[in-house]
Amino acid sequence: MRSAARTVALLLAVSALTLAGAPWGLATTPDEQVHAVELAIAGRAAAAAGRFVDAVDAFEAAYALDPAPALIWLRASAEAGEGARLRDAAQLE
Repeated sequence: MRSAARTVALLLAVSALTLAGAPWGLATTPDEQVHAVELAIAGRAAAAAGRFVDAVDAFEAAYALDPAPALIWLRASAEAGEGARLRDAAQLE
């Protein structure tokens, strides 16, 4: 149930920031916004599973559809996670 709450929170956050972007003249259709949210949710799931490269790809694809500021932060978080994973792997060598 906690995962569902996180998904809903992410959906609301991305939606709110998408609407906040509207005054800047961002041209996205409702379908693009829905698909962007779906990609953001998939990216969040990938990051939670430690698949940070997949998460970055999902957040980039979402941002291409709907350049919501939250997606920049989500992508940066996934990139930081991948960097930490690589540092940890390098230390084991």
